[in-house]
Amino acid sequence: MGHSLTLALAASGVVHVPSRPVETLIAFSIAVSAVHAIRPLVARGEVLIAAGFGLVHGLAFASLIGDLGLDRGSLVTTLLGFNLGIELTQLLVVALMMPSLLVLAHTPHYPAFRLGVAVVGLVFSVSWMLERATLTSGDPFEGTQTWLVGHPLLVAGTVATLAVAARLRCRVPWTAAGK
Repeated sequence: MGHSLTLALAASGVVHVPSRPVETLIAFSIAVSAVHAIRPLVARGEVLIAAGFGLVHGLAFASLIGDLGLDRGSLVTTLLGFNLGIELTQLLVVALMMPSLLVLAHTPHYPAFRLGVAVVGLVFSVSWMLERATLTSGDPFEGTQTWLVGHPLLVAGTVATLAVAARLRCRVPWTAAGK
């Protein structure tokens, strides 16, 4: 929802933020999400963090659409189509990952998995943030990040395999279940 608001405002010219600060803010929003996953920043703050995340990401989406140089009529159609595409992509990611994460969440291995993913996300986002803020000359993790984004089914399959392995490892034997 947040990305829809800032996407519409920025794409229609009401709000304009240069791309470098927006990219730095995106990396910062990912870092905040990662830190919150490690140790909550605000009690029940997931909705607040997700809203901020969406607002910032909408600005980035708007710069992509802005680069197309569309007229007003095309802009509305493109905004609707782009927003629908973003929502469908998010639903696809949830459909791919949620079953595995739910299985993992019911194992004693989930806290370590969650911490590991959060730490990797934090390291990636801080590296990206430093590079986008021009404090470093490059992002040493860019190749790894590009590979992960380019292989979503392999990533989802790996998480699914980990979930099944974690579930099988902690399964209570049938004979002990009745005691």
